[in-house]
Amino acid sequence: MFWHKDFFSSKERTGSVGRFAVLGLCLSVFLNLVLGTLYYFEKTSSPKITKGYMLMTSKGMSYFDFFHDFFHKVIIADKEISFDDRLVLENAIRALNDEETLGAWRSFTNAKTSKETESALKILMDRILDRIK
Repeated sequence: MFWHKDFFSSKERTGSVGRFAVLGLCLSVFLNLVLGTLYYFEKTSSPKITKGYMLMTSKGMSYFDFFHDFFHKVIIADKEISFDDRLVLENAIRALNDEETLGAWRSFTNAKTSKETESALKILMDRILDRIK
């Protein structure tokens, strides 16, 4: 029976129960320290992530969408860019309402040589990526 009179008076049982109690207490303190530390770091780093996410969902997302389309339709394309793709990209860049980026786009599209195109592309990508971050 569990409540037997010898249960608490037995040295063997009291010693093992005491060891389990100390082990359980140490384990509980250790887990509280670990979980408390994880909670603290999660709470202190969360505003930075939220702020960055909020910025990305506003104006930066439009730049990111343009960059995504530009990358897939122009940079890694295996074929010549179609008129429809050019029109989509032109409308997307105009929708950004950014004169500097539009100027860089015009420099890119009006480039005559490959050297001019490469230089204009670097400037355009730099402006787009600056706006994304």
